[in-house]
Amino acid sequence: MKSSFLLCDRGIGMASRHAWSVLVSFLVVSLFTTLAHGALYEFAGGAITIVDNAPASPYPSSVTVSGVTGTVTSVRVKLTGLSHTFPADIDMFLVAPSGAVSAVLSDAGLNVAVVNATLVFDDNGPTAVPQIGPLVTGTWKPTNFEIVEPLPPGATGTIGLNLTALAAGGVNGVWKLFVSDDTAGDVGSIASWSLLIQSSVSFVAAAPLPVARDGPTTTLLDSGKLLVAGGSNSSGVLASAVLFDPVAGAWTATASMAAQRTHHTASMLLNGKVLVAGGKNAVGAISGAELYDPATGTWSATGPLGTARESASATVLGNGK
Repeated sequence: MKSSFLLCDRGIGMASRHAWSVLVSFLVVSLFTTLAHGALYEFAGGAITIVDNAPASPYPSSVTVSGVTGTVTSVRVKLTGLSHTFPADIDMFLVAPSGAVSAVLSDAGLNVAVVNATLVFDDNGPTAVPQIGPLVTGTWKPTNFEIVEPLPPGATGTIGLNLTALAAGGVNGVWKLFVSDDTAGDVGSIASWSLLIQSSVSFVAAAPLPVARDGPTTTLLDSGKLLVAGGSNSSGVLASAVLFDPVAGAWTATASMAAQRTHHTASMLLNGKVLVAGGKNAVGAISGAELYDPATGTWSATGPLGTARESASATVLGNGK
């Protein structure tokens, strides 16, 4: 499962449109065109049966990580519904796609039965799980009280005690949780487990707008390109429009509007065309409206507003109006 963020212009209101205008102006000054956010990704594993004095079933339990971008700042393991009659029997190791391995939980809790606990293992947790005492719901550091442990199948190197360090070889791929019981006489289960990956993404430098502009509209097209139209600068009110291609990281000119305008509205219609209406020019508020067709890269006139207006809001209704 992937977390993602999208900036969209379907039926934006005045406040949202103003935010877009501020953003575009910032891009001009800063030469940044992508505002990215850190993200928390969660990849869910299934139930695990902890078999007496044997590898658990399944062994291992695997999750496939995909779509994680940016710099990974944290890798955590969450166990939901952990139960065992003798927790110190549990040996649990996480193996990254690179083959690097870290202990998650090993030989902790002694003989105090744990029932339906939820534990999150985090390198920045407050403390390790107690060696003698109960395993209780909470956040803990990865814990290993066994001096020598055999490497899980497919693992390489030595067993570490740092989950985030496993990300050094890349996080996209198959992660494996190996769980076993190392002493006869007791059993347990895990209702489910998940891998939590936190990433941090920063601004990405890209080409600036070809022409500085204040008060334009910005519309995300179905193609993924961004249409920036109108606005004003020191030369006056603009009719020009440009397209940004996030794949190529470049701006290209498209047809200019028939009318110069700034502080207008731009709405993506259900048919994929963009309706631009109102705004103001060098004289004052205007009522004219135009349609942009991304398929042809051209503008065409459409019916004007009944009343000239600037800094208005426009909302696309469910029926397409």
